[in-house]
Amino acid sequence: MKIWIINHYGEVPPQGNYLRQFRFSKELQKMGHEVEMFSASTVHNSTYNHSKDSRPFKKVVIEGVPVTFIKCRNYKGNGKDRVLNILDYFFGVQKATKNLAAPDIVYSSSPHPLNWLAADRIAKRSGAKHVAETRDLWPETFVMLGKVGKNHPMARLLYGLERFIYQKADALIFTFPGHATYLEEMNITPKGEVYYLNNGVDLEEFDRNTLEYPCQDLVMKSEKFKVVYTGALGLVNGMQLLIDTARLLKDERDLEFVIYGDGNEREILEKQAENLPVRFMGRVEKKYIPGILDKADLTLMLTKKTPMHYKYGVSLNKLFEYMASGTPILSNIETRFDIVEDVGAGRTIGSENPEDLAKEILYFKNLSESENEKYCLRAREGAATYDFKVLSQKLEKIFLDLKK
Repeated sequence: MKIWIINHYGEVPPQGNYLRQFRFSKELQKMGHEVEMFSASTVHNSTYNHSKDSRPFKKVVIEGVPVTFIKCRNYKGNGKDRVLNILDYFFGVQKATKNLAAPDIVYSSSPHPLNWLAADRIAKRSGAKHVAETRDLWPETFVMLGKVGKNHPMARLLYGLERFIYQKADALIFTFPGHATYLEEMNITPKGEVYYLNNGVDLEEFDRNTLEYPCQDLVMKSEKFKVVYTGALGLVNGMQLLIDTARLLKDERDLEFVIYGDGNEREILEKQAENLPVRFMGRVEKKYIPGILDKADLTLMLTKKTPMHYKYGVSLNKLFEYMASGTPILSNIETRFDIVEDVGAGRTIGSENPEDLAKEILYFKNLSESENEKYCLRAREGAATYDFKVLSQKLEKIFLDLKK
């Protein structure tokens, strides 16, 4: 089959961190399919831009995967420039695919509905089947966060686009397990079959990177109990809870919080963490994450609770990296679809109370070696079910069933 992947945020190594579609591309190629990615030239949450000149499109081959970068303007935060960046991609990807030989499958991945709409137009023009994937709920997430009212014109437009795609696409994929609940609550009956395909991890690549890029940071080589967080740094990511917890544990001389990541609120957080056992290490390339986690004693998945609060489940990339490293996980993301608890990879607390989090950290710190090993083994075993080789086989079956 010939497959086009339409994903505004379809990033590639080494700059990108959101590599879901890139990994699918590599695995589908191994299965004998012809795959091409169409991505924005910008890298989300960074200033990097693959486009260095005025060309509207730039085609390259990365690790054997053909990738066409659509020239998009840089942006920071969620203001006007990000909206214009979205429009750059929406119009640009349609132009970039206009005169190419038609594919069999157009596979589009959110977060924003305009990505789906561009893919819908491309599929209709080329006669291909359209598989629409939902990674984030736009605008539902923003409505539940209180950032926009449900009846705001923009929200109504996005809800309308979402409903349009769900009722028109040939198949739907959701990365969170509670998708059926969401569709029922929204009173949406999809046209095609609906599938659940969470995020995952390439275990072969993860293990290789663990060996090839061992962490050289002195803080990770210490004998202290290292509580590690990787990812975006913002209040919505539970960073205030982490700082407040570190303040309670500052007298634990053999314990340290180590944070890898960046975000708009990093400077504020660093000031709050002065004189606390918290180390901010900055953003690192994805290939270094396995080596970092290999030296961690406990990993954190945190969030600031909202009315939505992962109501439909968790699909965070860090979850599967944590599991792959065989390191216990402590989460405060309470959901009825709790992978951490289901696989026994760690513990989940339904609290934003720093005293509760501190208590749980000390629980893991004081575990016997044998009990700790049980968490480690279950984490790694759980990761195997989310290996991209396994997920890619499921994805291929979805595509093949559409072509019958």
